[in-house]
Amino acid sequence: MENDELLHKWVNGTLTAQELKIFQQRPEYEELRAVYAATEDLAAPPADTDGMLRDILTQRKKPQPVPVQTVRRTLIPTWLRYGVAASVLLAMLWWMWPQSAPVTYTAAAGKTVTGTLPDGSEFVLNAASSLTYNANTWAEERRLQLQGEAFFRVEEGEKFTVATERGFVTVLGTEFNVRAREYLEVICYSGKVGVRGSAPTAADFGTLQRNEALRTDGTKILQQRILQNKETADWRQGIFRFRDATLADVLAELERQFDVTIRPRAADTRQVITVNFQNRDLKTALKTTLQPLNIRYDFSPEGEVILLPPQE
Repeated sequence: MENDELLHKWVNGTLTAQELKIFQQRPEYEELRAVYAATEDLAAPPADTDGMLRDILTQRKKPQPVPVQTVRRTLIPTWLRYGVAASVLLAMLWWMWPQSAPVTYTAAAGKTVTGTLPDGSEFVLNAASSLTYNANTWAEERRLQLQGEAFFRVEEGEKFTVATERGFVTVLGTEFNVRAREYLEVICYSGKVGVRGSAPTAADFGTLQRNEALRTDGTKILQQRILQNKETADWRQGIFRFRDATLADVLAELERQFDVTIRPRAADTRQVITVNFQNRDLKTALKTTLQPLNIRYDFSPEGEVILLPPQE
């Protein structure tokens, strides 16, 4: 179990008012109180020294038989018994309270998941995405790990950090979208958003203002742009807009949204395209994406989508 300074201060009754307020926000606080109450009777009561002296003087007046076996008894000081009680409490906490309490939300292919974080911040997970945070440390550090894509509406407060494999996004209170897949793309809809790269360079890519977007591979900026025509995170309504994206990126999103496998046998997936599609009907989405590129497709007996070469 990691060294928990607040826990030790609470056990010893040395928390400040501010620290106690933070400690009481922990989800396991009420359970800790119950465990502590159950161990209070382990402490020794005050010693009856007068009674002990009378017993000793009385025993001296009586003849002492030759002992068959000598048994040594040591009186345990009161402070030591209090220490034992505290040790028992900490030992119980060791087993009942894990080092961390990870909370994970996962959106399966073709699905989205909406949720609320402990501070009231809201998120929407796109298909084939996951989000994880530590419930025990959230009050001290608003930090989560994202794989995939999510939209966030963050409550004002301490720094809020979204960690991805390709970089980190930090805010205080705002609305923004993070796409962490083939690249890291951050779109700021309100407030300000800081973006920096992943280790080992951890390059600082600056701060995005409202209606600004940035795309990076984690080491350098790939694209910066200004949002057009009141652009929003339309994928929450099942509308997907790709601008200057590779065909491979678009096909991967089609696979996630329709939970289907696409085999691009005869297509150049490196070509850069701009396209929109909806996730309501697979055939319509395929036609919208592939027809402008003169790419045909067919379905295999297993239900996979096979891309075919253009007709002569």
